Amino acid sequence: MENGIIDVGLKDIIGRVAEVLKVETTGYRVEDACGKGDSFIGGIYKVVIRGIKDKQKVKYEVVVKWIPSLEKRRYFSGAYRREILLYERIAPALLNIQRSKNFVEGLRLKFIKNVLSGENVDNEFLVVHYLNGNYKMMGRQKEPTVEHAALTFKELAKLHGLSFILQNESPMEFRLFQEECSKDIQYADPSLAPKYMRHYYDASVNVIRDPVAKEKLKRLAPDFFHVLHKCTIPADYSCLCHGDCWTNNILFKYNGIGKTGKGKGRHKTVIYFGSHAMVNLAAAGKWAGSTSSVPHSHRIQA
Repeated sequence: MENGIIDVGLKDIIGRVAEVLKVETTGYRVEDACGKGDSFIGGIYKVVIRGIKDKQKVKYEVVVKWIPSLEKRRYFSGAYRREILLYERIAPALLNIQRSKNFVEGLRLKFIKNVLSGENVDNEFLVVHYLNGNYKMMGRQKEPTVEHAALTFKELAKLHGLSFILQNESPMEFRLFQEECSKDIQYADPSLAPKYMRHYYDASVNVIRDPVAKEKLKRLAPDFFHVLHKCTIPADYSCLCHGDCWTNNILFKYNGIGKTGKGKGRHKTVIYFGSHAMVNLAAAGKWAGSTSSVPHSHRIQA
């Protein structure tokens, strides 16, 4: 949303959401749901819809994922389709397993409820319910604690475990998910990647103190997308994984005294079929590298 002007495409999506919710709209408010640098893809809005339903005044809060720029929509089309697959097909399958096996509360994986999605070519979008209550993002500038890291790894373990159960009990359904999630939608075609990705790589290499390692990584720069692509190729014991596990993709629920109570996957989730070991390794680097977490790294690694 630029200069307070709501794009006609976003207005259309809001109208369709109101129809799904069966609300006679009297007004709505749109807010940017992420700041600059908070999301690689962007195009995330919090929408408050007010209206009449069953002769009563109602208010609904939703999150809309839609990119105004046609060029960017085309580039991120695969990511949107992958996320729609998660909410419309994969999540229901995993939730059904939990219900059928009577998982206790602490072992249940929870997903934000999907409201509406669109898969028209070059105009993909996703709408989910907005989480109220004590759920908050930690903030990408804040240092994660060991509690944040531990909760994150617990959520990853739930996803990986449910994936293996689904593979064992519904192999045909799982095979379909596997085929749709095996393609690398981030690094397979370097020509489509944003140019600033190379800038980020160079900046990251420059902070390395070991001169030998730094020189090796600099020589790797022209081919680093191909290396990343190889890391995503499924191997033995692969499963459905979270493809973008960092602080802005996890919502934490805080109790009355400010302590973290539980983690919950946020609405911008890239899911893929690959090595859960690689996911855990990457997440460990993101979550266990802070000064507050280092003394407890043995707990995170365990």
